[in-house]
Amino acid sequence: MELAEFSNRLNDIFFTRYKAYLWKFVIKFINNTVNHLGPFFFYSVGGYLVIQGELEIGTLVAVLAANKDLAAPWKELLNFYQRRADAAIKYDQVIEQFEPMGMMEADQQLGEPDTVNSLSGKFSASGIRLEDETGHALVDSASFELEPGKTVAIVGAGGSGKDQLGMLLSRLVVGTGGSLTVDGEALDKLPEAVSGRRIGYVGPTAYIFSTSVRDNLT
Repeated sequence: MELAEFSNRLNDIFFTRYKAYLWKFVIKFINNTVNHLGPFFFYSVGGYLVIQGELEIGTLVAVLAANKDLAAPWKELLNFYQRRADAAIKYDQVIEQFEPMGMMEADQQLGEPDTVNSLSGKFSASGIRLEDETGHALVDSASFELEPGKTVAIVGAGGSGKDQLGMLLSRLVVGTGGSLTVDGEALDKLPEAVSGRRIGYVGPTAYIFSTSVRDNLT
């Protein structure tokens, strides 16, 4: 299954690049046709009119000179639009990094409630689920209740989801399914001012900041 998924991704990448090169050469063909079609008509139609005496040779030479001088600014204009399109695409890619899926709303993240109540009720989870970017379940349909004042240990092997479950309870990550409540309120709906001040989390990864030992401990 993994090999098939990998092959599908390679296939998508191949056809995406194929379409990009196809459009690139189509645009080049149109550009070259436009650039060379003008002089062709000037020489053929203009030469015929000169032979018929309906057009002076000086006028034809002036038109040909003007058409020759038009190539440079036209190329510069195309380069400008290409740079503009590249900048727009890069800008959209940067903006997407600051607006990932499941991002918390600004009011929920920055809003200040009138009172920051303590979270003294129980944690209750019903079918809580957490998936990674590929859709693989890190926590799969977990249901439990944690009473206040109790000490609870989550035991499991590495990669069993115990670390992710701890992060779900501290709302460092948000589940992709099910419900998780504290004091009867949905944990993912609480303002950051409440969950950030009332829930503490000490993870398994140690990190020493470039400061004093006292600052690291506090």
